[in-house]
Amino acid sequence: MNISNKKNLLNNKKATFLIEGESTEDHKEEVDTLNVFTIPGTITKITEEYVNTNIKDNKDITHVVISEGVKSIEWEAFSKCISLASVVITEGVESIGM
Repeated sequence: MNISNKKNLLNNKKATFLIEGESTEDHKEEVDTLNVFTIPGTITKITEEYVNTNIKDNKDITHVVISEGVKSIEWEAFSKCISLASVVITEGVESIGM
């Protein structure tokens, strides 16, 4: 399934994200999935160029889900996602900010 099809499946629905805080208790937050972007596992390195090219209106994105298969996240990859509240990172990510 390509990126646009995944995004279309999420449009106009609600999703619940587990938000981990600094306190001992985590909380769940219901978000509008219109502002959620899922990066597919076929992308092994997330760069600022990839984000700026593939996430339309990236300043409105509030949540990013990184699929298994992604190995690294480049420094400032999400620098233009000014509304970003959370990023779900899978265990397969080996480096961030390099």
